[in-house]
Amino acid sequence: MELTENKDLFKTVFSSASSGIAVMQAVYNDKNRVEDFLMLLFNPAALVTIDNRDYKNKLYSEVFPSVKQTDILEKFISVAETGVTANFERWYDGDGIKSWFHFTVVRQDNLLVVTTEDITETKETEINLNEALAAVEKQKRLYDSITSNTPDLVYVFDLDYKFSYANQALLSMWGKSAEDAIGFGLRDNGYEEWHAQMHEREIDDIVANKKAIRGTVSFPHAELGSRVYDYILTPVFKDNGEVESIAGITRDITESKQAAEILEKLVADRTKELQRSNGDLQQFAHVASHDLKEPIRKIKTFTSRLEEHLKDKLDATAIRFMERIQVATDRMFTMIDGVLAYSTINGDIQKPELVNLNEVIKNIETDLEVSLQKTEGKIHYQDLPTLEGAPVLLYQLFYNLINNSIKFANTDLPPSITISAQKEQQETNFAQITLVDNGIGFEPDHAERIFETFTRLNPKDRYEGTGLGLSLCKKIVERHGGSIQAKGTPGEGAKFIITLPLKQKDADI
Repeated sequence: MELTENKDLFKTVFSSASSGIAVMQAVYNDKNRVEDFLMLLFNPAALVTIDNRDYKNKLYSEVFPSVKQTDILEKFISVAETGVTANFERWYDGDGIKSWFHFTVVRQDNLLVVTTEDITETKETEINLNEALAAVEKQKRLYDSITSNTPDLVYVFDLDYKFSYANQALLSMWGKSAEDAIGFGLRDNGYEEWHAQMHEREIDDIVANKKAIRGTVSFPHAELGSRVYDYILTPVFKDNGEVESIAGITRDITESKQAAEILEKLVADRTKELQRSNGDLQQFAHVASHDLKEPIRKIKTFTSRLEEHLKDKLDATAIRFMERIQVATDRMFTMIDGVLAYSTINGDIQKPELVNLNEVIKNIETDLEVSLQKTEGKIHYQDLPTLEGAPVLLYQLFYNLINNSIKFANTDLPPSITISAQKEQQETNFAQITLVDNGIGFEPDHAERIFETFTRLNPKDRYEGTGLGLSLCKKIVERHGGSIQAKGTPGEGAKFIITLPLKQKDADI
C-alpha cells in the first residue's frame, strides 16, 4: 500500500514539475565507455522543449543533434561515469531552441536523471546588469583617469559641507591622502575660517537657488605657496530635482593673472610713451609749420614789395612770373596748414556728443556761401541722422567732402551735391550717409588711392589743393569707428559712402 502511494506521489510530482525532467540510460561503446544516452522518460515540461516529438528509445544526440556543438553531452557522461552530481548553465542554440538552461544531472543506479530549468529571462537580466555595471565601471575609470591627470582641482561636497570626492591634484595641494581628506570638512582640510565660511554660504545659496556660482580666490598651496584660483561650483540633482551634492572645479590662474598684469603694465607704459610721442610730434608740427611759414611769408612780402617797386618797369612776362611766385607761396601756405591739420587730427581726445548732421550741413552751406554763389552750386539734403561723435571732426569731414565736390565741378555745369542717409539693419546700430555730386569724377581704379596722403588725380595748375583733404576724411571716419568708400565715373561725378555708428562704444573719440 505504501509503495503504491509513493509511486503515485512520484508520478504526480514528475508530471506537475515546472522544470523539465528527463530519465536516460547510459549507452556504452565496445570499450565499455559511456558514449550516449537512451531516452526513457520525459515529463510534460521537458516535452515542451522538443515540441512533443517522439523520443522513446532514441539517443539523446538524435533528439538534440546540436548538443554535439556543446560540452553538455560530455557533462552527462562525466556524471554517469563518476557518479558526481553536476550543476551548470549553458546557452543552447539549435533544434528550434534558443534559451539559457540550468542543468542538474544526477546518477541513480544505472540511470541518469537530468533536470532542466529555462533561465533565459533571468540570465538576460543578469547579462544586461553585468553590461551596465561594466559600462559604469568603464565610465568610472575614464572619469578617474581624467580627474586624476588634470591639473585642475576637482571635488564634490555633500550638503554637510564635507568632501565626498577630491582628485589627486587637490590632494597634492593639501598634502594629504584620500583617507585623511574625504569625509572631512573645509576647516579639517586646512581652509581658513573666512574661506570655509565663504564656501559654506555658497553651498547654501546653490541648494536654495539651484544655480551655479563662479568666483576667484587666493589661498596657499602645500608646495607652491600663495596662488590665485578661479572656481565654479555646480549643483548635482536627484531625479526629483532636489540638489544632492555640489560639484566643483578650481583652476590655478596665477601665471595667467600675472601675465595679464604684466601685459596691462606694458600697455600702460606703451600708451604713456605714445602719448608723450604724440605730444612731441604735435609740438614739432606747430614749431615746424611756424618755421616753414616764416621764410615763405618773407618771400611773399618781398615779392609784393619788388612788384610795387618795379611796377612801371615790368613787362608782361615779368608780371606773369611775379604772379606765379605769389600763387606758389599761397599754395605752400595751404599745404603747410594741411600737413599740420593731418598730423594733429588724432591728437586731441574728443568727448562724443549728439550731433545733428542736418545742422552740420546747414553750417557748412553758410560757410561756403561765397563758393556756392560763385559756381551757382546747390546742396540738397534732408532727414539726416543724429548720431554720437565729435562735432568739430564731423564738421571737418563733410566740409572737406562738399568743398571737394565744388572744387572738382564740371566747367560747364553748376555743382549739384546730394546728401542722403539710411539706417542699416537695427542690430548693427550704424547709419549710412551717401554724398553724390555731378563733378568731373575719377577712374574707378583710383577708388582706394584717392584716400592716400598727397594723392592728386588732377593737375595742380587747374585744381588747387594739397592732396590731404580726403586723407583727413578717412582718418576722421575711422576715428569714429566707421568706414568710407568712393566710387566714380569720369565726367559723371563721384559718390562717397560713409558708414558711422549711431552710438560710440568708448567714452572718448
